[in-house]
Amino acid sequence: MDFPMPDGIRIPMNSTGFDLRGCTATRQDAAQPCSIRFEVRLVFISVDVEASGTLPGFFDLLSIGAVPVVREGGEYGVGSSEFYVELKPQTGNFDPASMQVNGLDLARLEATGVPLPEAAAQFARFVKSCGPRNDPPVFVGYCANFDWAFVNDMFKRAKIENPFGYKALDLKSLAYGLFEHDWKRLGQLRLLELLGQPPMGPGEAHHALADARHQARMFVGLLARRSRLHRGE
Repeated sequence: MDFPMPDGIRIPMNSTGFDLRGCTATRQDAAQPCSIRFEVRLVFISVDVEASGTLPGFFDLLSIGAVPVVREGGEYGVGSSEFYVELKPQTGNFDPASMQVNGLDLARLEATGVPLPEAAAQFARFVKSCGPRNDPPVFVGYCANFDWAFVNDMFKRAKIENPFGYKALDLKSLAYGLFEHDWKRLGQLRLLELLGQPPMGPGEAHHALADARHQARMFVGLLARRSRLHRGE
């Protein structure tokens, strides 16, 4: 069903992502302009990766974890769906310090890892499954420039369009805008203290899915603080 606009433009009433409530014009020749509030329902997805180094293309993307953050009843919360994949190394290049951090075994990944094109297709399907077809997904990460760069490189190599586009939301930058705090001291542990959230459990750090869950909870906490600030609390 189309909604008649004063200037002859017609907008589908069931367009995904648009809220047409409050529009007062009902005829093509309505005397008053039609007032429509367009509200795009964003899909936030917390993403973390582990890699064999810091340079996409030269070093390998080894694992991806992702968890959506959804809005229900006016409040955001961590979604129930999750994604995790470990990838077969492409180049074999690695930085020993990075491998010590992520704790992954390159020989094991060589034998059991998912080939990059297949991993990229799986992740693209997961991202698209997290919300309605026309909702633009937002990549969320802590130091998101690192994780997004590896994910984008993966999609380029697989010849799959990056469903996140070229933008990402960085949790540390968001926190810096919400808290009057020194940038250098605003690490994850300090941020958790400010949000009143517990630290990660033993063995969880630097596992892509555990980190993605952790980031999702931090993001929910930051969104709640933003709402309180907007209300003047």
